[in-house]
Amino acid sequence: MDDKQLEKMLREISRASSLPRKHANFFNWHDKEIKELDIATYLAGYLSLEEKLVIKTLKACELDPPDCFLITESCEIAIEIVELVDSSAIQKQIKEGFLYPEQDSWTEEKLEKTLNELITIKDNPRNRTSLHKEYPRYVLLLHTDEPELNINRFKDIFKPSSLIESSLISEIYLLFSFHPETGNCPILRLR
Repeated sequence: MDDKQLEKMLREISRASSLPRKHANFFNWHDKEIKELDIATYLAGYLSLEEKLVIKTLKACELDPPDCFLITESCEIAIEIVELVDSSAIQKQIKEGFLYPEQDSWTEEKLEKTLNELITIKDNPRNRTSLHKEYPRYVLLLHTDEPELNINRFKDIFKPSSLIESSLISEIYLLFSFHPETGNCPILRLR
């Protein structure tokens, strides 16, 4: 890495660290396209390992939704990305300045309500019919860095049967921030 590249990288890191949001910000970045492609990279690696897919490319979409898509040897997979986060905790953190403000616990009911609200929103884009025709695999990729909702807590309170049906979304995955026990950012397939 030359001096210009290092200087640019340090400017980007400084810019990202100056964002007011600090709560659950592992995946937070000032450039939305870079953020989404980074998050989708984890899914690409997961599908490559779990389904033995040969990933040819990962691209951002010009028109949103979806946010990006994977091109494999056999198909294109649309990826819509959304964060699973306690938005009231973010608002409190920004307003009050605490890194991890007091927040309501993640319960089975809160998780079910939040997940189903996100599914409902992301399953009903304005161009749903054309997306359904264009992408036989339309993936909803949730990501979270909630301090009280790590992979172990999630497994304790998540009930797969609590997810509502969807017509566009064919698969749902959840990406967690770095987990010290596994040494990576684990992904769970929810449906």
